[in-house]
Amino acid sequence: MVNAKSLPPQVTQYLYPMLGWLAWMVLLVCIARTIFLAGLLGVRVYRDEATEGLAGSLLAAVLVGSASGIAAALFPTH
Repeated sequence: MVNAKSLPPQVTQYLYPMLGWLAWMVLLVCIARTIFLAGLLGVRVYRDEATEGLAGSLLAAVLVGSASGIAAALFPTH
């Protein structure tokens, strides 16, 4: 088993806020895409066309949620 050194404070003071901002931006993009796809779904149902694409946005939101959990486990804040 390999024990890794913790990152120095000069790195973590910039890394944690950047990871937080990145997670928020990706979640905002996922929300915007979901709203867009909801409108597109309504139009396609009205026209009796194929309805796909919503699963990709939901999968991206799940991926970001799990990535933030993994990052929180790897980079403890205390």
